[in-house]
Amino acid sequence: MPVLIGLPIGFAVALLVAVLVRRSMLPEGIPFEIPLAVVPWLLGALVVSVLAVHLAARPVLREPVNDLLRSVRPSAAAGAPVGEVVVVVLAVLGVAGLATGALSGPAALATPTLLAIAVGVLAARLVPRLAARRARTAMRRGRVAAAVAGHAIGRRPAARRVLVVTTVATAIAVFGANAVVVADRNRQARAELETGAPAVVTVDSPDAPSLMAAADTLADRGIAAAPVAMIHPRADEAGATIATDPERFVEVAHPQAVRGLDPDLLSLPEQEPITLPAGDATARVAWDLTVAAGEEPPTLVLDMTTPDGDNRSARIATLGPRATGSRSIDERLFCSDGCRLAGVRVSTSGVAGSEVRGTVTVSDLAVGGRPVPVTGEGVWASVESADGTGLTATTKGEDLHLDVAAADGADVSAYIADVPRPMSAIVSGGVAQQGDVLRVLDVTGGQTEVRVDEHVAALPAATDRGVLLSLPALARVTGALDTTRTERQLWLADASPAAVAEAEQVLDDAGIAVRHVRTTAEADGVYDQSASGWGLQLALLGGALAVVLAGLVLLILAITGWRAAVRDFAALRVSGVGHRSVGRALRTEHLTSVAVGVVLGAVCALAGSWIALPALPFFTSPAAVPALDHAPAWPAVGAATVAVAAILLLIAWALALAVLRRVRLSAAKGEPT
Repeated sequence: MPVLIGLPIGFAVALLVAVLVRRSMLPEGIPFEIPLAVVPWLLGALVVSVLAVHLAARPVLREPVNDLLRSVRPSAAAGAPVGEVVVVVLAVLGVAGLATGALSGPAALATPTLLAIAVGVLAARLVPRLAARRARTAMRRGRVAAAVAGHAIGRRPAARRVLVVTTVATAIAVFGANAVVVADRNRQARAELETGAPAVVTVDSPDAPSLMAAADTLADRGIAAAPVAMIHPRADEAGATIATDPERFVEVAHPQAVRGLDPDLLSLPEQEPITLPAGDATARVAWDLTVAAGEEPPTLVLDMTTPDGDNRSARIATLGPRATGSRSIDERLFCSDGCRLAGVRVSTSGVAGSEVRGTVTVSDLAVGGRPVPVTGEGVWASVESADGTGLTATTKGEDLHLDVAAADGADVSAYIADVPRPMSAIVSGGVAQQGDVLRVLDVTGGQTEVRVDEHVAALPAATDRGVLLSLPALARVTGALDTTRTERQLWLADASPAAVAEAEQVLDDAGIAVRHVRTTAEADGVYDQSASGWGLQLALLGGALAVVLAGLVLLILAITGWRAAVRDFAALRVSGVGHRSVGRALRTEHLTSVAVGVVLGAVCALAGSWIALPALPFFTSPAAVPALDHAPAWPAVGAATVAVAAILLLIAWALALAVLRRVRLSAAKGEPT
């Protein structure tokens, strides 16, 4: 009859809890429904409950009526060993299946429960024996309260049941709290890596210089910002390219996202760009060359970039037709707005098999009447060639000396050292390995040759497939950006609403249009609102319900067993044991089982987390980086353990006090209390 009454009551309570969870925890718009799967669960609960009642009552039903009337069968400390062995074996098999991967998915949530059941049942076997041994030791030392409490724990079935229930409830609660905090930590880490900085402001800057100027404008107002240009290739296997100011980048990005990244590798060379004014180029050029298999004489060319980022070349001298000679030059460069000198080139005939070897000397190079500083120390970048070809620039006094070695009709060039060639890069994932030289998509939409100076697991925003370049270095070569494909952003270190609003106002005053703002908090909120996020948060509810049920079990066990306890302690009072000793023994008996269960439950939760957390889906769509961190959230574990211990110990203390109040000398005679 109690089973038949309790089943609909439990079903009604479950529906009430579901309604409360739907209204308080789940997003709006989720309909309330009772699935048909509830029916088999109800039938299963009915069958299990009836079977449990039958197994519990079978020993009593087998006793003769006369024996039941003459005496009360003493409770066995051992209980039902066969049933306990079956429970432990099933629990151990379940944990082993989860640990080896034979079981996965939602079943992983059962790990701490199964482990706690096995540990609790074994502890219920071991603790009473230890308590009885401790009681004998206390008796020899004259510690009456400890002796009485130890014997009570050893002989009362309620103490062992409390131990099992407390262990399971604590394991569920601590595991749930730990899982929620660990999942939140991983969602936060992924949101930080994918956004890059606390706030990302997308702007409409047309080119790299204006994007860097926008960051300077914010910096002048005390707002830490980094200019970032990012372009995604059309091929999925290729890496996204990020160009930024490396020093500002590491200052505003999330520390964990740039951990291990060395920004000095992307720093600009000491050589400043050489700017050519508008006007004609003048110089004295002398050459001593050997030309093989080529009809056209080589020419001397200046390579330049315009302020808009366009490449431009100007032929300033023909090195022939004689093998040796010299001439004064006066050639127009067609750079009305001025140009940056990128390098000097000896252009050959382009005929396969032709060779050009020798020297070229350039003296008194000037543009628009202004000398061009090409003979200083460190102006020219060193060039290494495996086949011995190339153009090596050295200085001899005020003259520029060029050693020419060209083959197969190919041009040879020497470059100003204001930009590293190939450009330094930091890559992530499988894009390339450290030391590789490759061509990557740059923010202009073209290709740039880079050398991988560092390889990291992940880059901010680009995650596990990215290439990080220096935006100031690219801007020296070309300030252009592919505005149709390149995201132009300003990364901010402060994502507070006031800071973001101030940044938007400063940019608006400077005439820079803001397209939208994205924050790490918003990205993290998307993950929190996902199905996996909601599912893991329900683990907290499961832990709370487990603690509530444990408290109810403590109350039920106290209600069903308080009379026997009152008679025992009343007999001790008659035997001369003081009221204080009886009270201390009662509190020790009730609190010890709870305290041991809490400690064992916390240990089971940690062990269960080690086994189960890797099998839990923290995200609906997993990512290669960042690597999931399953380390315990010790503050959450500690807080949950303390909270469970405080609640259950308080309940146990209150129940012990209630029993103590009923301990009267008349109870030893069997009189009602």
